[in-house]
Amino acid sequence: MNAPFKTPNADAPLWDLTDLYASRDDARVAADLEKARGLVDGLNALQGRLAAEQDAAALGVLLDQAIGLYEQASDVLGALGAYAFLSASTARDDAAAQGFEADVREKITAIATPPSG
Repeated sequence: MNAPFKTPNADAPLWDLTDLYASRDDARVAADLEKARGLVDGLNALQGRLAAEQDAAALGVLLDQAIGLYEQASDVLGALGAYAFLSASTARDDAAAQGFEADVREKITAIATPPSG
């Protein structure tokens, strides 16, 4: 048996997302999307270099660089995705919030998808 749907309680707590971004219009959202694009581009530029590197010390430097770029990109993209999801989940009746989440997810996917060819 399904439980009846209950409307949200007006007294229910809302997510305080200001640690991530001030609002959906925060300029840091666009800046972080560009930052993530640069980090992922840097990581993609290392493609093939790790396997081709013969010098152990140089390989260590490349691995350190690749891991650092991956960690930074994951942090930025994770924060963007979390903010988009959580801000939309607190406003399921707000079409703008839903559109923001969809837009951010689409941009994250485009950034994180490796180039073809």
